[in-house]
Amino acid sequence: MCVPTEITPAEVQRIVERGDAVCLLDVRQLWEYENAHIPGVLLVPLPELPHRVAEIDSSERIICICEHGVRSAYAAQFLAARGCQSASTMTGGMADYAGPVETSLLESFP
Repeated sequence: MCVPTEITPAEVQRIVERGDAVCLLDVRQLWEYENAHIPGVLLVPLPELPHRVAEIDSSERIICICEHGVRSAYAAQFLAARGCQSASTMTGGMADYAGPVETSLLESFP
């Protein structure tokens, strides 16, 4: 089993601010996404990923995002097993991103 590379929420924020070419892949459910999300993400809920993998540009760096980092790790492993070696997971997920990194999202999380 391939262990995905991890990236911190602060690093993701810097990537977003710089406008780097990256695919931010949000694997949460629609209702979670609607509560709070990083602008520009591609929403593909984890159960749909096997059927929608063709929507993901495997030539780009891929950062998988979920609520706490568990589903995104599965998504990154799934993508890596299919040849997307640049797939990584955001540690701590949106819960950590919304806290120390993006304080405007705080009200969306308990």
